[in-house]
Amino acid sequence: MAIGLAMAGFVACAESNKTGVMVRETPTPSSMDNPPVDAGAQMTNPDSGVVVMNSMDAGTIPNPMSPGKEEIVQRAYEWLTGKFNSQMQATQNAAFYEVQLYACEVKAPQLGDRVLYVEQAIMSNLSQPYRQRLYAVKLLDDGRVESVVYSLTNANAAVGLCDRAEISEFSVGDYQVRTGCSVFMTWDDSRNRFVGGTNEQDCESTLNGSTYATAEVELYEDRILSLDRGYNANDIQVWGSTAGAYVFDRQDTTTPMPAPMPGAGETCADAMILEAQSQATPGSGTLYTHVLNGKFGVSDDYNPIDSSGKAPGCSLVYDAFGNDVVYKVTMQPGQTLHTRFSVPYQVAGGIYVLDSCNGNPGWPDLDGSGMCGSNEYRSHGYCAFTTCDPVEYNFHWPLSVDGVVTAAKDFYLVVDEVGANTGTDFTLEWWMETP
Repeated sequence: MAIGLAMAGFVACAESNKTGVMVRETPTPSSMDNPPVDAGAQMTNPDSGVVVMNSMDAGTIPNPMSPGKEEIVQRAYEWLTGKFNSQMQATQNAAFYEVQLYACEVKAPQLGDRVLYVEQAIMSNLSQPYRQRLYAVKLLDDGRVESVVYSLTNANAAVGLCDRAEISEFSVGDYQVRTGCSVFMTWDDSRNRFVGGTNEQDCESTLNGSTYATAEVELYEDRILSLDRGYNANDIQVWGSTAGAYVFDRQDTTTPMPAPMPGAGETCADAMILEAQSQATPGSGTLYTHVLNGKFGVSDDYNPIDSSGKAPGCSLVYDAFGNDVVYKVTMQPGQTLHTRFSVPYQVAGGIYVLDSCNGNPGWPDLDGSGMCGSNEYRSHGYCAFTTCDPVEYNFHWPLSVDGVVTAAKDFYLVVDEVGANTGTDFTLEWWMETP
């Protein structure tokens, strides 16, 4: 489905230095609807205000087992609601500002049942937002979600509205539609997100010599990624990001977040049973029958690379230094454990299996190579300033090994953060295939 977001980011006035490169400006109170244009940092469309990211891929159309249309539009509305900021990204990359994005429910009877007031401000100057809008989130007949964008006739009176105790109400004379600047988004069932953007060149813009603006968006339950760009009559980009998307992380609990399941072990000795820590997902529309919302551990106990001095130490190249957690899974001969491993923005992880829990656990060297290969260890690799694609890892326990009939056996699934120790959350979907 599709949804229009007019939320995050920077629009602005960009100007050129003598080399012709757009330079970053410091926002001022006078830039209320013209925040700084920055060629290095992503901006929000000044007209649509959409939150977006670059390198967008098309979302997949929900299959018949996916959530219903009404559930999808309500999900989009809830995921847009709340307090977000780009503080984490700004501390890691000076090209981005620290921006707060605050969206809350309001009443506007003529606009429908799902209307948000959205306020964006530099975090050092929250009392003077540079952008204020209304978004009416609607379900379209074709199953997409549209967010129609409205400007306010008296924006100053609405400053700080989301911190007020009562729900504010807007009348017809309080807003004006931004024609052509709606954002349409489609539900992507495979990534549990919304993706989309504006419609071609429909959103007019005059900022920095532009004639139209485009916007792309990724909306997750815990963050919003955005990229907006403006083009002149010759289709040459004249404002917007050249350094990637703004990432707005959720700061509140307006939308209930899935809590990591307790009990994951720091080592195989205290590993908890995988199925007991997972939630069944019947009717999910995928092959995966269970999902585990977990958290990386507090210590680095295992590593595939042989130079680490840690178990399983079976590889010359696969270095999974980082905190890890362990889950126990009992497999019958002939079964295959299928998993899909997802991590948040700017996090990478690895997943592999230990075949014992003695003093020096090894790995199931089923191919007899003496080393861990890509069939025994999978990781996200290096995803830079993006969200890594999910990794699929499958482990098969054969009916026999070296001519010896196998029996039921306990294995220990290690979920390992790679290259950091943030202790952040991860999602593991899985199903057990039985012949």
